[in-house]
Amino acid sequence: MSRTLDDLHPAFKPAAERVIAICADRGVTMVPYCTIRHPLEQARLWRQGRATREIHDRIDSMRRAGAFFIADLLAEAGPQAGRRIVTRALPGQSWHQWGLAMDCYVMEGEQAVWNHEKYRPYAEVANTLGLTAGYDWGWDGAHVQLPAGKDKVLDKYRSWEALDKALRAEYE
Repeated sequence: MSRTLDDLHPAFKPAAERVIAICADRGVTMVPYCTIRHPLEQARLWRQGRATREIHDRIDSMRRAGAFFIADLLAEAGPQAGRRIVTRALPGQSWHQWGLAMDCYVMEGEQAVWNHEKYRPYAEVANTLGLTAGYDWGWDGAHVQLPAGKDKVLDKYRSWEALDKALRAEYE
């Protein structure tokens, strides 16, 4: 997992830098902790909170769709602790795999703060810049990404097989 803005896609990096700078100008310190996320880590997050049957069904459906790399990642990720689902995005579906998202935490003094309401200014700045803020989803305040439709990188993958091929090429 990367924490540096330098790893972000050129279509997103300037906006990510502006969000952090504008927040700082307003007295809110945002610290990136996830920019690029490896698809195996995404698989681990996706498995968290899900029933074994659902996981095996998804692995099987990915294989039937020709997405063998994604299926293998889901299998390799193994059991994950956690009672609640933390993401709907499978490997390749997360904007993090393509450098089009970042997660930040709020820093107050020497303390990282994870209170959802503390992310409101961050989300407001992101929205002002035309980005999508996870805060608006009600549960992922740390997350900011390019909005759907603004990114041509993901638009070209019209099938699981095509997405799988691109993900494999990017990460193998």
